[in-house]
Amino acid sequence: MSSIKREREPDLNQFRIEYVISDDIPVETYFMALNEREAIKMLARSCLKHLSGGKLSDQAVDCFVDAFANPGQPFLEAPEMLTVPEPLPDLEVVTENPIKNEDRQSTGETQKDSGEVFATTEDDQSEGSLPADPFRDSSDQKETKPKDKTSDEQNVFAAPPKETKPDPAIEHAEKKQVRDEEIILATTENQRRREEFENLCSMALSRVEELNLKLSILKIEEHNRWSDEWNCVPYPLPNETKEPSEHPEE
Repeated sequence: MSSIKREREPDLNQFRIEYVISDDIPVETYFMALNEREAIKMLARSCLKHLSGGKLSDQAVDCFVDAFANPGQPFLEAPEMLTVPEPLPDLEVVTENPIKNEDRQSTGETQKDSGEVFATTEDDQSEGSLPADPFRDSSDQKETKPKDKTSDEQNVFAAPPKETKPDPAIEHAEKKQVRDEEIILATTENQRRREEFENLCSMALSRVEELNLKLSILKIEEHNRWSDEWNCVPYPLPNETKEPSEHPEE
């Protein structure tokens, strides 16, 4: 069997913090932490019960202890904003050339006149036809009558049905409605994230200010296990250098 190599966990150091809260008697508390800053965070977490306000979420508590242990430094990254799509432009209505319309009207009138002339000619021919011969057999007269055109023959010369094309204005209005809904959703979500970010920052800073008014750290010591001695840690601690978080984009 292959042996699984486990990474060694970092050693924890013991810290002793002497502090006074709300002008009470001095209190001495021990913490096991990686370094003195983590010990300060643990102290701030234990002092939440002395502060006003209701119960905080885990994220709010993390913001509070980070802001207290490293004052003046960014403690919360700005949220990532959604991309707001661009609104669709208005539909451009293309107007037909009036000259073309006049040509179409003149062409239609010309066709109409030619149709009337053709109909008049047929009427004249029908009126000028010879009268029926009284000595001819009636059966012959029936045969000479023109036969009615069937519906199939008429449909051959009928115009094909026009294809119904969707109205561009209706299609554009539907697309514009969908895009507007996407814009509203993205804007609303960005506003929610921005407000949550601002509320967390405001809450953390107000709790830090309240704790600074109530808490007084008298001494911080770190235990040296090799020499079995307590070494004094200077307080306040030097600030950690962090990259500033960008503000959420509008």
